[in-house]
Amino acid sequence: MQTINKIIVVFIFSCLGSLYGQSGEFVVHGIVQDSITSETIEGASVILKQDTRFLAFGYTDAKGVFELIIPEFQENLVLVANSMGFTKQEIFLLKNKQSYTIKLVPQVESLDEVLLRPDEKIVIKTDTLRYKVSAFTNKTEQTVEDVLRNIPGIEIDGDGNIKAQGQYIKKILIEGDDLANNNYKIISKNLDAQVLDKVEVISNYEENPVLKQFLNSDAKVLNLKLKEDRKTVLFGTNTAGIGNRERSKLESNLGLIKEKIKFLNLGKWNNTGEWADEQLSSYVSENSSGFNDFDKDFSKKLDPQVYLQESTIMLDERNYIQNKSFFDHFLIHKPLSKNTKLRAATSYINEKLDQQFGGNYTYFLDDPITYNEQHDFAGKTRNFRNEIEISSAISKDHYLNFTNVVDLKSYASGTSLQFNNDLIDQDLDTRERNLETDINFSKKIKNGAMIMYGYIAHKKLDEDFTASPVSFLEADRAITGNYKTTLNYQGIEADFIFRKKKWSYSFFGGVQHLDEEFTGTSNEINAEIAIDSLSGGNDSRQLSLRGGLKLAYQMNEKMDMNAKITGDILDYRNSFFKDQYLIYNPELSYRWLKNSFGNFRLSYKFQQDLPRLSSLPSFGVLKSYRSIQYGAQQVELLKSHRYSLSYILNKVKDRFLLSTTLSYVDYQNSFVRQNFIAENYNFSSLFYTNSEDFLNLNAGVTTFIDKLNMTAKLGINQMWFTRPSVLNDQFALIKNKSQNLYLRGTTYFKGNYDFYFQLNYMRNSGEIEGNSTKIENYSASFENVFRINDKFFLNFKNELFLVDDQFFESSLINAEYRPKQSNWTFGFNAQNVFNTQYYRFQNITNFERSELRYKSVERFVLAYAKWRI
Repeated sequence: MQTINKIIVVFIFSCLGSLYGQSGEFVVHGIVQDSITSETIEGASVILKQDTRFLAFGYTDAKGVFELIIPEFQENLVLVANSMGFTKQEIFLLKNKQSYTIKLVPQVESLDEVLLRPDEKIVIKTDTLRYKVSAFTNKTEQTVEDVLRNIPGIEIDGDGNIKAQGQYIKKILIEGDDLANNNYKIISKNLDAQVLDKVEVISNYEENPVLKQFLNSDAKVLNLKLKEDRKTVLFGTNTAGIGNRERSKLESNLGLIKEKIKFLNLGKWNNTGEWADEQLSSYVSENSSGFNDFDKDFSKKLDPQVYLQESTIMLDERNYIQNKSFFDHFLIHKPLSKNTKLRAATSYINEKLDQQFGGNYTYFLDDPITYNEQHDFAGKTRNFRNEIEISSAISKDHYLNFTNVVDLKSYASGTSLQFNNDLIDQDLDTRERNLETDINFSKKIKNGAMIMYGYIAHKKLDEDFTASPVSFLEADRAITGNYKTTLNYQGIEADFIFRKKKWSYSFFGGVQHLDEEFTGTSNEINAEIAIDSLSGGNDSRQLSLRGGLKLAYQMNEKMDMNAKITGDILDYRNSFFKDQYLIYNPELSYRWLKNSFGNFRLSYKFQQDLPRLSSLPSFGVLKSYRSIQYGAQQVELLKSHRYSLSYILNKVKDRFLLSTTLSYVDYQNSFVRQNFIAENYNFSSLFYTNSEDFLNLNAGVTTFIDKLNMTAKLGINQMWFTRPSVLNDQFALIKNKSQNLYLRGTTYFKGNYDFYFQLNYMRNSGEIEGNSTKIENYSASFENVFRINDKFFLNFKNELFLVDDQFFESSLINAEYRPKQSNWTFGFNAQNVFNTQYYRFQNITNFERSELRYKSVERFVLAYAKWRI
């Protein structure tokens, strides 16, 4: 440990020593104004160039101010300012003048090009795309998420992740400020839709003011603009509802959005299908490997050993999983001083889920193996999470950010199942504790910036699993597995970023220490077959010196190339093994952006990682009543080649979006399983192989059909993967393929009726050594919106499924009465209107085919009253 401390101290002083000797910069600053009104223009682009060479660029702030820096004055320097709706202005620079006021002449006709109709506008302003909410709503929307689904170019997947113009967003801001950090589903799934005035899609979003001066971020965020009457006053919605079958709902949303404080309190209790836990999980982030990505995430996750949870399918979970959910999210953003801001988010979740499902499972081998399971599942989750962030722009050249996260979670689940003719109980009790602290400091230096990162984390996971009886035991006995995982890591890192003419480059160095421990204990058993020990332990310690280099070459204003290489000199030790590794990961990418025919991005990455301790247990881990898994016997680097090609054509004025991504992964060394399978057990162990590959295609085209006044999207998701395995001592090559074709559309009629529809065709197939199987599913979703008059609104949603020649449907009705000049709204919800009894679905994974039936949530009706402040 003393050696680690010495390394850290030496590293810090070596970084600080490089901050001196800064002089000789040529700084150009000024203000951009409207030539007619003299009002300042926010978000105007300002470029400094010499002939055709691009030297520096930036954007004006909220006061119209800009600042650009180059190493020294040069001849023939030109300052170019531009903003949507104005004529571009060019100014030749003088050596003895560094401050300029630039007057832009308005182009009045330019905004007419982006009108949908006279009262419905899409406005483009530099890197901001602004939608007027009233143009895309049918007045039945309840939450922000409902509004976003109607906006062209914005997509929401089944987990609530949001894409804008083909790219996953990073955050949702409210009036320009961040309240929820990356957990934006807290806002999108709960904030009342009635408070929204505009939705902005902001590209090139950068929070760090030091980097913002000379880098163009690849991040994309949404910014919600509220109605004027919702600003500076307390606003909110309170809802209470009750129905048959003991259904009930209570909801309270309160907010205050002022310059000196912004806060939201979003709370709800319900047993009507609105889950809580998903709001803090299942996030998808954009994988950006470009030069400008300096928002580093050092967090590492714990890997659970046992999964005993609900079974989900493509149908909305409210139709076949009964919930009892309570959550409360308190979000606050407050300036502590002129340059210092506090953001805090506290969440508490208490949720119970119940589900009944079952069916046949078949291993499609030469000699097929089939068994039957019927599950009666119950799970309960408690989660407390607190996140505090303090950011301070100490000056325009210094920025400090501190974040602390406390995340405490417990999960208890159990299932009573029937395996063939045997009754079996399984119970899992999980307790997880995560404590993380991150701090980073940014400073502007000559020709660039320096960022220092520091982080420390402690994480612990306890899992207690019991199965009784167990299918592979000689007698009706219970088996237990108690697993404990502890993870501690700390590190520091410094990045130095520079820009000179067309070149940008960055180098970094750091040190990281990681300590992980995993232990497992189980009771002694006598099984039908020989079983190695189910108890043991392992720990690992890693000390790594880290370094890397990033390069970017701006070929012209539309084309750039990026290269990156990172390296770790790592000293690795565990209970049975020790070695040293040199791990390097190179990346290359080429981008061709902002062309009339679209944006292209081609990238390659060679990735190497050491396996986590959870993949290396020296003993068997009990996964279920019929399954035991053993870890790999040695430590090897996991290696893969990753290729990606993306193409986006976004013509906002024409309301047209084409987005395509093709990715391929060639695994040079990865984990696969050796399985020993019988009807009543599946024992497996991990081993390394170099014959696995994965290919994925996502493509979609969205357009506005003027004659139908409708936005439509046609898309395809297709995946192929090949994976070797060993099944009952026989080598086998598994091939899986899945395909999803879909067509969806949303109308924007002027009258009393609108609708949304989606048509899907899904096909899955699997093949193993000449044995193959396939399944096909068809589904359709229709949502009809009736505006009977300015007081009565009706929404009817129906989902239809055709599975193996059997037809199923789900239905949901919402009706509301909104009296004029009243803060009250009255309505009712009806679910499973036609009282469907069960849903049947099929699936193929690896070498297993499943045909399952899910018991539906019984029909219910809930009446509610809503009061808006």
